[in-house]
Amino acid sequence: MTPKGRDNRISRRSWLLAGLALPLFTARAADELAPPLFDGDNLQPVLPPKFHFLTGKPLERLNGGNTVHFLTQISLFTDDKHTTVKNTVQHFILSQDIWDRTFKVTIPNFGPHEKTGLTAAQAESWCLENLYIGTAGLPKDQPLWMKFNMRTVRQDDLARIIGDDRISLTSFFEYISRRAGAGEPQWVFETLRAFRLQDLKKKLFGG
Repeated sequence: MTPKGRDNRISRRSWLLAGLALPLFTARAADELAPPLFDGDNLQPVLPPKFHFLTGKPLERLNGGNTVHFLTQISLFTDDKHTTVKNTVQHFILSQDIWDRTFKVTIPNFGPHEKTGLTAAQAESWCLENLYIGTAGLPKDQPLWMKFNMRTVRQDDLARIIGDDRISLTSFFEYISRRAGAGEPQWVFETLRAFRLQDLKKKLFGG
């Protein structure tokens, strides 16, 4: 797991203010998230075991020699999902070696940080291992809900959303909250029941 002190290049205050200006939940129906993992500082979403994102159109594009960009958003809510208290985003860049059909994953937020020679399952796992949201300032007894949103980014939207290795908050929130078009996969998961930090079993990420 990448160290907690990593620089996502986006301030928490900016994320919160930008998130409050947009609808909390899109019109797309969401599947259920299990209660997240907790290491005492961060929460990590627990996605369904059958969840896979290297399938369908994204995999076809990778097999064709194209680079595919994935954006994820993790949000925490209070007041029965009416108030956003935390938002964080992650950007994954995936490509495939045309000779041995292995995958490369780059996380530009982290320096960049990358791994190569991965199978599809390993590439997915490494992306998911690098998803978390901080809990600093949140009361341990406060009821919380989590939402996870994942989208691919169309080539003609890349420059508008991601420029100079930085993510435009306004463009990102507009894009990820917009209904996906034909051939644009989107995955949305949320906890249907509230959880409290004090009730979560603490676990070291990657352990």
